[in-house]
Amino acid sequence: MEIKIQPLDTLFFRDGKPFEKGENTWADGMMLPNPTVLYGALRTAFASANNISFKDIFIEDNEDNEGKFLSPKDFSIQRIYYYVNDAEVLPLPLDYVEHQKSKNIKETEKDNKFYEVHQLEMNDVKKKVINSKDKRNNYYLLAKNKEQVEEFANGLFDVSQLENYLSNELKSVEVHQLSDYVEPEPKIGISRGNATKVSEDGNLFRVDMQRSNKFQIGVSSKTIYSDFADLIKLGGETKIANLSIDEDSFFGIHRKIEFNNNRFKIYFSSPVILINGEPNLEKIGIVANLITSIIGKPLNIGGFNIVENRPKTMYKVIPAGSVFYYEAENDVSLLNDKQGISLSDKLSEQGFGTCYFGTWNIKE
Repeated sequence: MEIKIQPLDTLFFRDGKPFEKGENTWADGMMLPNPTVLYGALRTAFASANNISFKDIFIEDNEDNEGKFLSPKDFSIQRIYYYVNDAEVLPLPLDYVEHQKSKNIKETEKDNKFYEVHQLEMNDVKKKVINSKDKRNNYYLLAKNKEQVEEFANGLFDVSQLENYLSNELKSVEVHQLSDYVEPEPKIGISRGNATKVSEDGNLFRVDMQRSNKFQIGVSSKTIYSDFADLIKLGGETKIANLSIDEDSFFGIHRKIEFNNNRFKIYFSSPVILINGEPNLEKIGIVANLITSIIGKPLNIGGFNIVENRPKTMYKVIPAGSVFYYEAENDVSLLNDKQGISLSDKLSEQGFGTCYFGTWNIKE
């Protein structure tokens, strides 16, 4: 089942930074919602449409709760994606960078809302000094012709380019930037005392609200329910968003990837929780050596358990777009059958850790 979420108002998505009245005045927000936000909102919407009691919506998933309503077996998120001008897009892999450009080119790209980015190349750089214990060569991801580059923040690329990227055939591509479709509308307020109804010292706050412009959220889910609500409450201050359902399946990887010399990379299209700092390859039956990785700034994601009135476990999360490069000794073609699976060590049923497997080459 494919779910499309159209925001009807400003939205606010919190990060893991504490925000206490009288101590903090600025609530930092994020442009994209965490999977936990979408999972909670959709689970509540399904519960409302199917007359499921409030207490059963937020139960902790463990053996004692087997068979309870809205367990991961009843409802789970498989993939999270987005829409820009009704085109399906995903977070840009972080092995794409922006080269230096003239001011005129930057202004033209800003007007057209398309930006050219280039993929980093894997180079085999021989060590100048080699000892008897280490005779290997070093692999480095470098910009073409060693040009000066910078990270392209909040990039989104068209789903139609995903197979070309995984096949290592997308050296450059025009992409969107999320900030062109999400506009800041900060909210400033002050709380009042319950007894006096008068504003109190130290209670001024600012919330980083965002308004979407031709930008929607897509979710591919697995659920036993057929009824759903037309509207959902989403994000901080429970703003309203429209919900539409499409029974047609989401895009898939139909092209067989040829893994050159058993080299493969893992691209995460959604945030992922990795307990040991890298994917657990035992889940996919592969033994390989990690060559390098490109990851974004980790995020702290937690939440609050409404039923038990306590904070949820806080996790360190690697952001969407992160890429891990590997070399294996044996054939890895079986990865073609595992496209779109989750490799998150925690909360995979909520949409964390959706990944795709591609190949990479060494520049001659």
